Amino acid sequence: MDAIPVVLAISLAVLFLFLGMSVWIAISLGASGIVAIFLFTGLPPAEIVGRATWNSSHNYALVALPMFIAIGEILMKTPLSQWLFDGLKPWVNALPGKLLHTNIVGCAMFAAVSGSSVATTATIGKVTSGELLRRKYDPGITLGSLCGAGTLGLLIPPSIIPIIYAAIVGGSVGQLFMAGVFPGIMITVMFMGYIMVKSKITPNIVPQEKESYTWGERFKALLLMAPVVSLIGFILVSVYTGLATFIEAAAIGVAGALIIAGFNRSLSFPVLKAIILGTVKTNGLIMFILIGSYALSFAMANMKLPQQVTELATDFTNNKWLILFLLAIMYLIMGMFLDGTSMMVLTLPVAFPVVTTGFGFDPVWFGVYLIILIELSNITPPVGFNLYVIQVMTGRPIGFVARNSIPFMIILLFSIVVITIFPQIVLFLPETMFR
Repeated sequence: MDAIPVVLAISLAVLFLFLGMSVWIAISLGASGIVAIFLFTGLPPAEIVGRATWNSSHNYALVALPMFIAIGEILMKTPLSQWLFDGLKPWVNALPGKLLHTNIVGCAMFAAVSGSSVATTATIGKVTSGELLRRKYDPGITLGSLCGAGTLGLLIPPSIIPIIYAAIVGGSVGQLFMAGVFPGIMITVMFMGYIMVKSKITPNIVPQEKESYTWGERFKALLLMAPVVSLIGFILVSVYTGLATFIEAAAIGVAGALIIAGFNRSLSFPVLKAIILGTVKTNGLIMFILIGSYALSFAMANMKLPQQVTELATDFTNNKWLILFLLAIMYLIMGMFLDGTSMMVLTLPVAFPVVTTGFGFDPVWFGVYLIILIELSNITPPVGFNLYVIQVMTGRPIGFVARNSIPFMIILLFSIVVITIFPQIVLFLPETMFR
């Protein structure tokens, strides 16, 4: 027990020293792990780093990672986002809030094929932000809703973060995918509900022009959304029913995305090259972080640090809700400075056994709880990636974007309360899916 403060203090000191020097997070994690291994285990650090490189990459769940990244890259390089916007307009225009809902629904649908919050925000934002601002929609709620809805890229499956979570804790990627479906829909509906209420209370956030569509135009617009809906439907249904593993579904998803790109004649050689380079770069960055984190995780595991922290936590309190609350505070603070992947690989080796073994929470439920908290980190200053995407795209000050994202942060926090009170929102599909 006495080793815990010393190990944590030295490891964190090294970690924050490197982060403060703007060293890559992967190197910072690896360096703090090597120091802990050298000082407290007596094992050869070089051998451990080699083992970390192998063990981090030798994981079956990670096979799907580059394929889901590729799907997002392919669809980012096609006119899909414009198709979604044009397809959604006739259906949401009659709702209170009108075309503001294209931000929410567009992000939710694109999230289901891109798997990335930043990609979702950037791609949908390129189309909707300019169009809505041109039509005189209120800039605050336009950019705030886009920033908030972009976070759905982490939760709505298929997503990259559940794959990384499963790789670290040894869980089922398929179950984690299914666990995100109902919470993702719930948060989407909450976002839309807020916009409807806000537009009723403050009518001037939406232009008062009248724009009507016939039912024929509405049903014709469905054809524009058919490719992405079909792709989403196949991936989710095949994984849920057992028709395909999540890796097989990812491979077919890549093929489907290529067919969509070929259908609209946007798959030229330069585009294909950009897709491959983008996929390799993103996958390489994630793998680099996992390798760096494994050295630190190995040192912690070798000294039985997770077990000791679990004992300390259970000695401190038997109230599992207090533990969840304290974890939420910790992740919210970390989210101000670290990206979601780094937060996950840094904390899971210790937090996971505390929550699951020590207090009996379901590992799949905890995965969704953690993903929603990581979603919050994407819109939490000063290091909220979605905030920077919107700032670069529109030229608006980051403080302006952050302020208008606050209602959507509150909704995300409220959604955590809802899934805590009603865990079956998360667990129903994973418990009923084909095994």
